[in-house]
Amino acid sequence: MVEAVGFRSDEALIGITSKGGMIIGVGGYVDSVNYDAEGLIVVFNQSGETLNIGTIDLGGDELLIDVCLDNELNCYIAGNGSPVGFNRWRPKDFIRNPSFQAPYCIIANFDSLGNMKWGIVESPYVATGVAVDTRGDCYSTGGYGEGFYDFCVVKIRPSGDTAWTRIFDYSLMDILYRPANDRAGNLIAPGFTFDFSTMRGVVMKV
Repeated sequence: MVEAVGFRSDEALIGITSKGGMIIGVGGYVDSVNYDAEGLIVVFNQSGETLNIGTIDLGGDELLIDVCLDNELNCYIAGNGSPVGFNRWRPKDFIRNPSFQAPYCIIANFDSLGNMKWGIVESPYVATGVAVDTRGDCYSTGGYGEGFYDFCVVKIRPSGDTAWTRIFDYSLMDILYRPANDRAGNLIAPGFTFDFSTMRGVVMKV
């Protein structure tokens, strides 16, 4: 069964995860009246039926990019926003290069009922991926900087406190995407580096 989720506007689901019979997709939508963009969270069951829909609106334009679930079905999301607003951009443009228009990152944790446990909004960070390990520690990958980014990894405790932030400057433009934890507890993240003469993909182990 396939079900469409429509708000009579432009919508896009960009990241998805599934565990324990729950499927969660994240992305964004643009209001067709005032062109305000908001982060979008949609919960499905295994039959594809929509169970719940939530949005994140911090007053600017927001887009959610990645999502993951832990064993207790707590949900972790990562995305970005702009305080000035994208206005003329639509979700398809965000997908093409979400990092270039993202003055602040959004990282948040919700329980299985959808109640927020903690949330982080920080600038000038870009959050393009999120993962959680067996201890409940959350890791977000992305970039740090304004316009030109350095690789960035942030570790967040179950309480929502930041344990550490690692920033790596490899070339002119560096960004990490959706991470994953291996069996040894290491964090593996793919990424992209660009210095106008070479464009290379990278894989980083933290």
